[in-house]
Amino acid sequence: MLASFIIEADDYDFETPSKYMDLSTKIESKEFLVDINVLGLRNLESFGLMPIKKPFIKFGIKSLLPPLKAQAVTNVKTDPNAAGPNPNINTLITFSVQLPVEELYCPKLSCEVYDYVFRGLSQPLIGTFAIPTGKIKAEKEKKHNELLDRCEIIIERLQNHLELSKEEMLAAGKEAMKGELSEEAREYLDKKMRQVTA
Repeated sequence: MLASFIIEADDYDFETPSKYMDLSTKIESKEFLVDINVLGLRNLESFGLMPIKKPFIKFGIKSLLPPLKAQAVTNVKTDPNAAGPNPNINTLITFSVQLPVEELYCPKLSCEVYDYVFRGLSQPLIGTFAIPTGKIKAEKEKKHNELLDRCEIIIERLQNHLELSKEEMLAAGKEAMKGELSEEAREYLDKKMRQVTA
């Protein structure tokens, strides 16, 4: 839980009105496109006498947003199709969301797993879990920056070998791009290569 608090005298006469202490206006945020490839669930256990029928996951997208913005958003869930305690769901969920840039302020995506029993008349909660969006975002950004740094090193090496023909340099650059570069890093390296060989 991220909390903002102050210690004040008993008269509650705050020097700064509470409306000016709203963190949401001071935290830098950015629009992110989120893709979740839901492969399935494993080793689910029923809390009742009935075995697991058709489990599904409900993604609490509202948990990523402040209360006022969350009112206009609907949570997303997978379809209860596959049966049993180890269902293969194989669903892609895509949505865009405004998230804080700094990892500390980035909320977790809360998720709940339900069972679909008696044609949906009963939907008992089986379990809950959370996806650490801030940590995942920070790791992706770190990896992306490392790849861009690698691109710079590759370009410097190519510039040091300018005796190569343009075709040979482009071929060497394309060979370097076969690694685990992101699409953005590939475009960046390709652009730099064209500048070097121009």
